[in-house]
Parts: sequence; structure tokens; C-alpha cells
Amino acid sequence: WWYFEGKGGEPLHGEDGHTRLGWCAEMGELQAPVGFDTNSYGYRDVGGIKFHQSVGAGYGESYGPGDVIGCHLRMGEPAGSAARRQRITIKGQEYVVEEERPRVPSMGSSISYFKNGISQGVAFSDVWAEVYYPAVSLYKAATVTCNFGPDFAFPPQGLPDARPMSELPATLIPKAAPAAAPSGGMFGAAEGIVSSLTQGAGEDGSEAQTDRGSVCGEAGEEAAGEEASSAAAVTEPGDDELA
Repeated sequence: WWYFEGKGGEPLHGEDGHTRLGWCAEMGELQAPVGFDTNSYGYRDVGGIKFHQSVGAGYGESYGPGDVIGCHLRMGEPAGSAARRQRITIKGQEYVVEEERPRVPSMGSSISYFKNGISQGVAFSDVWAEVYYPAVSLYKAATVTCNFGPDFAFPPQGLPDARPMSELPATLIPKAAPAAAPSGGMFGAAEGIVSSLTQGAGEDGSEAQTDRGSVCGEAGEEAAGEEASSAAAVTEPGDDELA
């Protein structure tokens, strides 16, 4: 159960800008917005629409500069786990091979959002049992400041189990010790450091400004190839068309 905040800033240089906030798995597409594929879940500023696999649906309130969006992730059973990887060399070129395994949902898991401390409800349920990272996608000149805790602008109400992302490194990263050479080419020292999340988000527990980029998917909102939604959802247009 993890929580972080993202505060929207004024777009730079008087330009336009739009934002998505959410969670992204290890294999998320970095050149597309949060919610583009099966590996990420996002909440967009325009229309308060939620996105997963490029399918949008009405969810919460719109948000913009000055608003603080709280992002809550609760994992169920099974919890997320990282895939094992192995380095191999073919004709002098190094590759990383990932194990193949079936993808299963984490039953009882959920992703919820808060706007200025007010719950927008559960956006996604029974998400994939994967390792997730906080994710932000920025379109054009948008800016977002992330707060990984422990001091939040709007502490999550009704979520006594929510832990700030700033606690994650101390929870998962062991104290430094001489590492034995991994056998069989596997990342032996890294095995077992898995949970509903993994290291890498908010190591210093402080605020971090993102600008014209993205934790998971830069620019994003004009990414091509997003497929049409079902009749019960909305088709995802570019954010500049909805501004």
C-alpha cells in the first residue's frame, strides 16, 4: 500500500500543457503516456478521464495547475514480483533476457486518486500482479512536482495503511555488503528484492521537479497508435484538442 502526490504547475513559457499521473510497471512503454498499454494506469487532467490500454472512461474531476493529486496503490494476492533476468553475450553484443511467465491479476488490488484531499474513488481494481513505479506523463510545457512523503500536502484520509513512497528504499534495499559473483549470469544480489513495488522511485524522499519529460513516457499526450475504445469508454484524443 503506497502513496505519493503530484502537484500541477503552470506550463512553462506561457505555453499549453497537460498531465497524466498514475502507476507504471517495469515493462511500461517509455515513449507513450501513462495508460497507453497494459503496463500502466493513468488519470488525465482533461476531463478527469482514467486510462488503461489506451481506453479512456469517465472517472473523476478535472484538475490543473495548483491542484494536488494523491495516487494510492494497494496490492492484493498475489503481490507484485519482478521477473528474473539474465545477461547473455552473442557475437560480442550484450543482451538482457527476461523470463517468460504468465501474467495474473492481483486479486483485491486497487488504484485510487485524490484531488486536494478529496477521494475520487477507485479507478482500477484487480490490477496486474507486477512491480509498479510512480509515473507522470507531461504534454508540451506541462510541469509537475512529485512529493514522495512523508509530509504530504493532503494526507490521505481513510487510508491508515497507506505508506509514503519515501519509506520504500529503506524497506527493500538491504544494507551494503560485499556481493558474491552471481552464478549462472543471474543478478543474484538483486533476487528477492521484490514486493508490490521496487526500488527506484523517490530514493531521497524529497520533492523532484519534472520538466518536459516523464517518469514513464515523455510528452505523451500526442503519442500515435492509441486504439479506439469500446462503446462504454471514450476514444482518447490528443490533449491539445481538449484544452
